[in-house]
Amino acid sequence: MTLLLAALVGVLVLGIALAAAVILGRRLHGESDAATPDLARIARWTATWRWAGVATGLVIGVLAFLSAQQPVALGRLALAAPALAAAGVLAGVAIGEATARPTRTPARTASLSTRSWRTLLPRTRTMIVGGGLGILAVLLVIGAVTGSPDDAGRAGRALKATCAVDLPGVGTTIQTAINSPWPGSFYAVPAAVAVGACLALAVAAGIAIHRRANPDAASGPVDLRLRSDAMANLVSAVGVLAFGTAGPIALVMATDLHSNDCVAGGSTYAGMLLALALGCTVAAIAMLAHLLLPRRRTVVSATQPAAARSPR
Repeated sequence: MTLLLAALVGVLVLGIALAAAVILGRRLHGESDAATPDLARIARWTATWRWAGVATGLVIGVLAFLSAQQPVALGRLALAAPALAAAGVLAGVAIGEATARPTRTPARTASLSTRSWRTLLPRTRTMIVGGGLGILAVLLVIGAVTGSPDDAGRAGRALKATCAVDLPGVGTTIQTAINSPWPGSFYAVPAAVAVGACLALAVAAGIAIHRRANPDAASGPVDLRLRSDAMANLVSAVGVLAFGTAGPIALVMATDLHSNDCVAGGSTYAGMLLALALGCTVAAIAMLAHLLLPRRRTVVSATQPAAARSPR
């Protein structure tokens, strides 16, 4: 178990360094988008709420993870830590977009163009995150179906298997192997509830991004850029939720299967799950990097001098 955790932490550190270097290097060479003062104010407002959500989610996630040290919790909150952390981020995005309002003026111009979800959503990232949610759902279902009561009678908290073993001088005997904790219903149900609540929050945030009023039709391209960035942040937060939850579940499953001598092909399945856990960790790192690193373009007010609009 220690070696598996060390490998996972190593991949985590290396992935963060590589993702940060690549993404930050690309984004620092971008140009600034000139916006009306009203739209620049909205950009600052939504960014403030997004970072407030990141900070809140980080605190909640760390506290939930540390709860694993308490024997009463039995790791339930620790398993849901990524979902709780993502909930903070999603709440920040949703509140920021829902409360962003343009300044009331006597006359405003509006565009007759139709906003498309397809235009706002990052296609590739949305497909990857959808795959992550599918992986998480499959792991939770497998864990719930194969879970058994542990030694204390708590349902869905152990992996139990029975097999025939040939002992020298004794003959064939029936052996039962039990490993816990196993992500059965004891853990899968609370995790599924947390993930479902986060997805509902993500939908609400997406609707808020889609419906937010545009202060001026002349700033349409910049407004579209802001909405696309906000939607990309939203999708990345859901990706952290999906892959960040699936990775630890796959690691726990791999450890239990490797230690259980009665599961046919347990070592093979354990290797597959370990590879899946590492892959989910890398994906979660990439989503987190997209969420936290600065955007490729910075929105500035059109009333500023031209020299102040370029980061170079």
